[in-house]
Amino acid sequence: MSSRSRIAWLPFVLAACLAALAWRVPPDGHEHADLAQFFGRFHPLIVHLPVALLLIVPLMELVGRAQGWAHVRAAAGFVLWAAAAGAVASALAGWLLAWSGGYNSGTVTWHMWSGIALAGLASAAALARGRASEVGTGGSPVRADLGAVRSDEPFGEPGSSRRLRPTPEADLRVAGSSRTGGPPVPTPERSQRSSKTYCVLLVASVALMFWTGEQGGEISHGGDYLTEFMPARLQRLLGLEVAPLPKPAAPGVAPRTAYAARIEPLLQRSCVSCHNAKKFKGGLRLDSYEWLMKGSKDGLVIVPWDPTDSELIHRVSLPSSDEDFMPSDGRKPFSPAEVKLFEHWIAAGASPVQPASTLQ
Repeated sequence: MSSRSRIAWLPFVLAACLAALAWRVPPDGHEHADLAQFFGRFHPLIVHLPVALLLIVPLMELVGRAQGWAHVRAAAGFVLWAAAAGAVASALAGWLLAWSGGYNSGTVTWHMWSGIALAGLASAAALARGRASEVGTGGSPVRADLGAVRSDEPFGEPGSSRRLRPTPEADLRVAGSSRTGGPPVPTPERSQRSSKTYCVLLVASVALMFWTGEQGGEISHGGDYLTEFMPARLQRLLGLEVAPLPKPAAPGVAPRTAYAARIEPLLQRSCVSCHNAKKFKGGLRLDSYEWLMKGSKDGLVIVPWDPTDSELIHRVSLPSSDEDFMPSDGRKPFSPAEVKLFEHWIAAGASPVQPASTLQ
């Protein structure tokens, strides 16, 4: 195997190693090494590179078929290889983020595995394209004078003194040559099979990339991010469930409970983006009163009548430079007045039915 072939196999081998690592060390809902979280948070930045490169490869293949644009198609192999390498790097960062960041939900797990599968598919497509474009043995071009003999007889362009005269040995369809002792020369049929395999793998890679990206969008922005403002007619055409329009609240009517009026809006603003059904970071969900009181894998985060023993109050009261400070990921932190509001609500029993007028 030539050094070029070994390099071409590198993304596929790395993708296989990453799959084995993710299988043995899956996300468990607990935070781990800070250094792993540091590198993992580059995932949203790295992921755009393979997406852009993988999208441009089919365009290069199509444009390269036009007369005078063959050089564009020739460069598609390198672009696809770069896309595969970028997909491996993105999948690695994604696994680091899921494992070290305390994420543990079905959506995160599916997104992680689809990203690893995409890295493998893109790498396999790059390998298939390399096999389809081979014109010689071992990935090296076949010599133009294979099976030719020197002759002083005029042959070829006028004015030449010594020319090459082809002989029957120049037939490239011969599978395995006892004359040269080399491996079988790729036949047109074999190259055609490799081309079909490459097309299937490339189409599958692009399709999986869209599905993986849609999952990532759900995790980052919510499941209805793309469809929230989609026209109802288009939703029906795509077979989506049309959500009823929310009824506007009557003028002057405010939520009756302290939780709904004062506590829940703060959680929605600063906490729910990381602690919801899609992410489930640290095994903690804060998107409803029931989940808030259930706590995380490490125990309760709200202890009724005892703010000082409530982990949520402890976390939001830490200095912003502390690694345990919440909220993270650049979300708006609670102000001292908002922390006091939480403390008063907990001290009063953290009830879901406490009247809003009693919490100031």
